[in-house]
Amino acid sequence: MKSETTNSKCEDQSDKMQPNSNSKRRVIVDLHVHSRFSRATSMRMNIDEITHFAETKGLTVVGTGDFTHSKWHRELEDNLVGASEEELYKSARKPHSSVRCMITGEVCTIFNIGNTAKKI
Repeated sequence: MKSETTNSKCEDQSDKMQPNSNSKRRVIVDLHVHSRFSRATSMRMNIDEITHFAETKGLTVVGTGDFTHSKWHRELEDNLVGASEEELYKSARKPHSSVRCMITGEVCTIFNIGNTAKKI
């Protein structure tokens, strides 16, 4: 899922989170990202790779996905540091990146009752 909110162009593309002189900003986000612990996902899906490709795609904020997975949660704690924006994080190894991370997870709406799978 990719969402874009546009009010005006940023003056400096290297730091997309900083508002321009009109206090308006452009935010491009992808909140549907999976970690390397999700099925059928590359083992290279770590914070450094996610940050790198988010920069390449011009994203401002990227979701971390799968934060409830214990091993991924530990990696998030080890590889993210707080950013100046409230409730957002940045890569500890790429502190100058303009990409910010938001802790996210996915809700599964498929469940079983007896021998029948139900989907909401």
